Amino acid sequence: MEDRADHIAIEPGRLRSRGRQLALACATVAIVLGSPSHAANECRIEYGYHTGSGFQRQDRATSMTLSVGQTRSINRSQLNYVKNRKNQKVQITVRGAMNNNFALDKDQVEPPIGFYLTPVTLATVKCLNQTSAAAFGSPEQLINAFRQAGKTTREIALGLQQTFHLSGQQVAALLKTGGFGILEVADALQSVFRSPGAHVANWLKAAGFSARDIATALKSRLHMTPTRAAEWLRGNFRASAQQLAQWLQAGGYSLVEAAEALAHMNFDPSQVFAALKLGFRASADQLVQAFKRSATFMSNQNCGAAGCRRPAEWLKRAGYAAGDVLKALRTYYSLRIETAHDVAVNVFRLSGYALQQALAFAGYSAQEIAAVVRGAAAGTARAAGKAFSASAQATGTAAVRVARFSALAAYDAYFRIVAAGTAPRLLHSRYRNAFRDAGINANGVIVGYSGYLDHSDTAMTDCQRIYFPDRGIVQKLHAGQKIERSQLRWLLHELGHTEQCRRSSREAFANRWFGELPPSVVQSIERGRPDTEAIHDAMPLERSADAYAARNLQRVARSLGI
Repeated sequence: MEDRADHIAIEPGRLRSRGRQLALACATVAIVLGSPSHAANECRIEYGYHTGSGFQRQDRATSMTLSVGQTRSINRSQLNYVKNRKNQKVQITVRGAMNNNFALDKDQVEPPIGFYLTPVTLATVKCLNQTSAAAFGSPEQLINAFRQAGKTTREIALGLQQTFHLSGQQVAALLKTGGFGILEVADALQSVFRSPGAHVANWLKAAGFSARDIATALKSRLHMTPTRAAEWLRGNFRASAQQLAQWLQAGGYSLVEAAEALAHMNFDPSQVFAALKLGFRASADQLVQAFKRSATFMSNQNCGAAGCRRPAEWLKRAGYAAGDVLKALRTYYSLRIETAHDVAVNVFRLSGYALQQALAFAGYSAQEIAAVVRGAAAGTARAAGKAFSASAQATGTAAVRVARFSALAAYDAYFRIVAAGTAPRLLHSRYRNAFRDAGINANGVIVGYSGYLDHSDTAMTDCQRIYFPDRGIVQKLHAGQKIERSQLRWLLHELGHTEQCRRSSREAFANRWFGELPPSVVQSIERGRPDTEAIHDAMPLERSADAYAARNLQRVARSLGI
């Protein structure tokens, strides 16, 4: 059978039928991949090596013979070169070189310059069966023949390398053109050429495989670490943080692995957060957890201990909402509400109802939110009240500007105290329609219960927002239920303040609001203990609101059946 195979390989033109062509393929494959030995001493190699170093170095050379198909282990370190001395081709395996698996024809030397520049060990030598490239005509014909014979991708790669003396890059290109997948090609190259993973990745890129495909091979076949894979992808494809995140995800790396890899590269942290958000479709919670586990951007030193402002800023730039960020930071860094309030105000610039909503979404209780908002507002009110009081004693344009700013700041601070923990909502349509029929514009007006006002009988109005100290009236106004006539008069009085605010602006309303306060009331704001009833009763604005309620009460009450 062996002689018949040699005869077929030499004269393939005599076979014309499909069956005979298949026989040719099988026979030739058998020759390439191994057959019984023909005779002894058909291969002969010479290899040089050295002992010692510097002036003590001694160069030596030795030779050996092998039978066809025979493999010998050498394990000779400090190799200088290997040379094939006979016609029969030999397969050489070394360790520590750029190309660790190669074949040599007669008189061929590896490396071509005659010596290695780095420490290399000669591992094994194999005497190959003599196979002519003419038996196939072209590498493509070899691929087809091996496929028909049912050979593996590794066997095809080995056949290409041994028969046509092809490099890893050339074999990769042929297999890619032949329709082989990235993973089987990477496996074959790694097995046949025994080269470092980065070299195999370079061959895959040169063959035309995409970065996304190569990323899958980097992890599952070439076993690259996430950081090494990210560095290779970035260096070879000039990738952005966003592209790297997408490729690492496609390659099977986890969010934690990708976070750690990108954190060690020279990207802006906000770019990394945004890239991972898009590439892994990660929530703020998942991203904060990943970075805490990798201990890179978000260690306890730059988050829990220092207020988390910087990481919160990166998350904000990545497009996460305040509530999501605060919730994630609270979950993984046990963020106290004072710190969460600081992040919400100074990073996300939240105030009022939006601030309270974000804190509530993060999981803080209504009592915690009310306490922290009131505490912060009281401090602002003290500062603003002092500035307002001082400016009231001054003269000139500058003093007027200070007074206006201070009045608005104190007004804002006071209503943050009032609004803390509230959940105001629109009036029921029953009331909105009744007010519309009476010529009163109640569109956009929202009402809510304020726990801060609970100790008084006073409601407070901040333009479109009305806060009552009575939970019952608020529930009826939201549900469209009937209220008492005295309560309707109360609501109309507050709508009178809404009308006052609409005639100018909120800032002008605040200036007038504070401008009408006597010094004793301003001093109570300075001390951080604003007296709600004193503020309410001291203003001429109240008399105007009373008149507004009196004018409209009869008409609205009739419409509502009160």
